[in-house]
Formats: sequence, C-alpha cells, structure tokens
Amino acid sequence: MTDISQTLSLLEAVMDNTCTPFFSAHQKATTPMGTNISETKTEVIIRYELPGVSKESIDLQFERNFVKLSVEKSLSEEEGETIVSREFPHKESISRKIKVLVPVDFQKAKANYENGILTLKLPKTEQALASKILID
Repeated sequence: MTDISQTLSLLEAVMDNTCTPFFSAHQKATTPMGTNISETKTEVIIRYELPGVSKESIDLQFERNFVKLSVEKSLSEEEGETIVSREFPHKESISRKIKVLVPVDFQKAKANYENGILTLKLPKTEQALASKILID
C-alpha cells in the first residue's frame, strides 16, 4: 500500500492532467483528454481517453519514473461522405507526463489501445509489493 502523501500526489497529478484542452483548435468546444490512474496490489494502471486518434500516432515512453504520452493528430475537413484533406494538412499534438510514485518494472509494461482507450499496465517491483512485518 502507498502512504497518504503518495496518494495525494498521484491525485494532484491526475487533476493537473485532466484540465488541459485536447485537439481543440478546430473544435467549437474543448475536449479534455481523460486520464485515469489506479493501483492494485501488483500493478499501476493508467488509462487515457484518445478519441479519434490512430494507434500509429501514439508515442509512449518511460523516463526516470515518468510515463510520457505524446500524440500527433492530422486534422481534415469532411464534405458529405468524402473526407477532403487540406493542401497543407494541419497537425496538432499533445503531450502528457505522469510521475509513477511506486517502484514499477517498466521493462515488463504492457500497453493496449482499443476503442479510443489506451490502457497501460505497469507491474510493481518486488520491493513495492506489500509484505508482512513480524513483530518481536
């Protein structure tokens, strides 16, 4: 289990990340990138909502206990049933960085992208798993 200060820091990071507009330049209303961070006994799970983003435009990296997500999206205009790209395509990008507060094994991380949801599972290291302390 993590202590209360780690949990509060984690919640603060989530709140900081959910208030930034996501691909909003050509939309009438801004759409925040939903982020959900949860923790089980054996892993940390981070979920990102990435509507309308192709798997190929997602870049996911790990650096010094941080998970960095970068996405680049080309915007196109629709005319009826045909999609017409601009002569000079407009691209937007967004990047998010989340600090992982418990020791995890980034080498064993697994990521899955399905129906606009990117799910990242980070297994905890042995030292992060809870163990019982015997009292003498």
